[in-house]
Amino acid sequence: MHTKYLIIGGSHAGLSAIDAIRRCDSEAALTLVTTEKRPPYSPTALPYVISGKTEPANTDIIPSNYFKDLDVNYINGASATQIDTQINQVRLNNGGTIDYEKLLVATGASALVPNIAGIEDVEFSCIRTMADAEKIKKEMSQAKSALIIGAGFIGMHAAENLANSGLSVTVVETFDYIMPASFDIESSDLIRKAFVEKGITILTGKQVSKVYKSGDQTVLSLMDGDEISGDMLVIAAGIKPNADFLADSGIDCDHGIVVDERMRTCVPNVWAAGDVACASDFFSPMKTIGGTIPCATAQGKIAGMDMSQDSYVKDYPGNLNMNTFGFFGNFAFSIGNVADTFPDSKLEFEIQTDPEKKSFCKFVFDGPVLTGVSAINRRLDPGILKELILRKTDLSTKKEDFIKTPLETGRQVMRELF
Repeated sequence: MHTKYLIIGGSHAGLSAIDAIRRCDSEAALTLVTTEKRPPYSPTALPYVISGKTEPANTDIIPSNYFKDLDVNYINGASATQIDTQINQVRLNNGGTIDYEKLLVATGASALVPNIAGIEDVEFSCIRTMADAEKIKKEMSQAKSALIIGAGFIGMHAAENLANSGLSVTVVETFDYIMPASFDIESSDLIRKAFVEKGITILTGKQVSKVYKSGDQTVLSLMDGDEISGDMLVIAAGIKPNADFLADSGIDCDHGIVVDERMRTCVPNVWAAGDVACASDFFSPMKTIGGTIPCATAQGKIAGMDMSQDSYVKDYPGNLNMNTFGFFGNFAFSIGNVADTFPDSKLEFEIQTDPEKKSFCKFVFDGPVLTGVSAINRRLDPGILKELILRKTDLSTKKEDFIKTPLETGRQVMRELF
């Protein structure tokens, strides 16, 4: 089989690339290969499947006729096992091969299972696929208590859903505060308080040394000698890019597929996007995994435009942290650099709190330029704040007004920019 465009991976990055390609090239052969047998869905919907708020059939992110309307050869239930970049050919797990002219690797990432003694001898669940969500939902109905390793977005979503279902929940996190990849310490502490008030036990700064079964219980042995047990175990300790099949391909993989500002790899005619791609960070030339849907969607669009030689393609600005988190009726979000991680930096912090409304807001400035925002229960516009950061907008004449009325001033600045 031969195709001009081959996309491996059918989530946000791959679908964004399809849209970009078809806007510029509506006729060339385009093939999508995905391991999922069901239609594409968003991983953000998995917590709602676990909680029972939505059914798997209601999580599709494209219309049923999407691939037909865009004339895409859709191959589901298959995965790539090898890429021969010398002859531009991909081998699939079903024994078939596909010859391509241009290839996008958008295979995403899998749950990272930490190297803990005994982990291979106990039953546990992760949360990356619909099958994972359905498995956890079934286990919940037969359990009274749950252990979660990892207090990132996935782990905390799981904690909320399990607690709401009546389970006693304990979360173990290596870092000293929860959600360290997304929120600063101040926001994290407030979020943690909301979970503790709901009866959830959160152990931070703790490492698991061993896992074992004791009767029907799973037991976690901690480095400090303490032990905790539960009926079920969920691991939410991070992600691992799905790039093992690229061995001997010549494609540079360093904690992900290394790409440039157009999502090109070091091999001609091969691009990468999404959670498998290691792209430049917005604030530094350091290569990182974006790990968010906005990053994946933007990367996929740029890759698709570049593959189809769209003259309007622009360089990727870099991975910019942007996360939203709803929990127990509260809403939090973070964008950009929200922590002073550089000892010699001269970042300015403006913090606003209202204990009665359980609200918090933190603005981070580098001189007149906004570089980060974290907020809980504040009426703000995350989209506008993201644009101000991406554009490195000079707020010097409006900085005081922005701090006092960020929603209104932010909108005014954006109107002036447009």
